[in-house]
Amino acid sequence: MSPLKLVLCLGLVHMVYAKGTPSQVECSPNMMKVTVPMDGDRKMTYLDKMKYYKPCVPTMDGDTASYSLDLQEPFTCGVYKVLNKITGTVTYYHKIVIEDTLGGREVVTARCVQPPPRVSKREVGPTFPLDFNEPDELNITRYEEGHAPEPILGAVVKQNGKEVSGEISVSPGTPLAMDIFLDNSSAPVYGLSVGYMHVTDTGAMQETIILNGCSVDPYLFDNFITTTGDVLTAKFRAFKFPDTTYVQFRGTVTVCLDKCQGPTYDWVKEK
Repeated sequence: MSPLKLVLCLGLVHMVYAKGTPSQVECSPNMMKVTVPMDGDRKMTYLDKMKYYKPCVPTMDGDTASYSLDLQEPFTCGVYKVLNKITGTVTYYHKIVIEDTLGGREVVTARCVQPPPRVSKREVGPTFPLDFNEPDELNITRYEEGHAPEPILGAVVKQNGKEVSGEISVSPGTPLAMDIFLDNSSAPVYGLSVGYMHVTDTGAMQETIILNGCSVDPYLFDNFITTTGDVLTAKFRAFKFPDTTYVQFRGTVTVCLDKCQGPTYDWVKEK
């Protein structure tokens, strides 16, 4: 039986700084282009969790590696897409891993932020009563403003409790676990829930495994559970499609203030 490989996915210019020459990110409505200078002792670069996934390897031009990430189909190479439902702002990001000849490893984050579309409003006539009078001066006695950190999501697959980096080559039926989590800055502020997830062979075939927060087949892929709301964990058994050894997970994660409520996952109380 052949082994199975799992791939885990959930007009501006700025610089991403790391140890060597800074990498450059160019953003457009449809594309995020990342160029990584492979100078000094840098040996190789790849997208986080996709070290050997051939459709998403960088293009080499001399000593420069380039990634062209399609923002219209962000799942193709595992680009994270974050929609702020309050402001309408959409943020795309991915982590780029750079390895050197001495075994060192640096990680930079490429990010594109797209503002919400402009909405024009037509003028509406006054609806106040005729005797309404607005005061000329307003006495504001208190004003408060707060800013929460932007949530950064991460996802890993574990085997026997240990994180497996890059692609995972396992036999069908092997017990695994998936963790979805927040970064250290946003974890104290937000909670998580998984509303939808499906797996695909990166081609035409796909199958839903989480629908409305519940597992479609708990024997194959269990429900996500959590003790704090900051890390969601689901146990599952490795599986594959008939005509490919690649399986890619694609899902929708909701980020809530404090803890997400509702039937999207089971809460487990700490003892």
